[in-house]
Amino acid sequence: ELVHTCIHVKPINQNPTTPSIPSGPSSGYTRTNYNFSTTASDPNGDELQYRFDWGDGESSDWGASSQSHSWSSVNVFCIKAQAQDSKGALSAWSDCRNITTTENTHIITASAGANGSISPSGIVTVNHGSSRTFIISAAANYHIQDVLVNGESVGAVTSYRFTNVTQNHTIQASFAIDTHTITATAGANGSISPSDVVTVSHGSSRMFTISAAANYHIQDVLVNGES
Repeated sequence: ELVHTCIHVKPINQNPTTPSIPSGPSSGYTRTNYNFSTTASDPNGDELQYRFDWGDGESSDWGASSQSHSWSSVNVFCIKAQAQDSKGALSAWSDCRNITTTENTHIITASAGANGSISPSGIVTVNHGSSRTFIISAAANYHIQDVLVNGESVGAVTSYRFTNVTQNHTIQASFAIDTHTITATAGANGSISPSDVVTVSHGSSRMFTISAAANYHIQDVLVNGES
């Protein structure tokens, strides 16, 4: 009598192939996200997930074959990828894709007109996303007339702070001389010219002419209450 025996052989789960070297930029700026992609295959046809070692002590979670990352410092970083199948089998790590990072910087051009200053002045380099404060000061007997930021007035401010800088900017300060008023009045039967409230720049001079009407004479002139 013949006996037929069926033996079911469970296929051996094989590890995924080593992922390709991640594709992506070879240079970039700090604090800016860049995308990298890789691919691998599984001998058993299982679905794959991927993780990336970003070279800065951080690794991604298991996920898609394309993921992004940003770096906070300037250096050369080795980016590697690894695959995992649905049964937990791991591939070897891929070879490196290096990315060289540099600081992402912007320029603030600061200038001041005559009779005042702005600090810092000239071309000021600022890291992307950072902040910078500028101090505006007028010379003696002058005052801040206006401050323009990117060509727009922000008023006669003594300081201005750029926050979260993501592009180039300009800041310009202008100044004007201080002024004083002379109030000129004349009694009946005469005149003073100019009269009323007269504005005079600091340190300048102003002449006033006093005239009596016909058959009258100038009795007295008081300056600041003193004859």
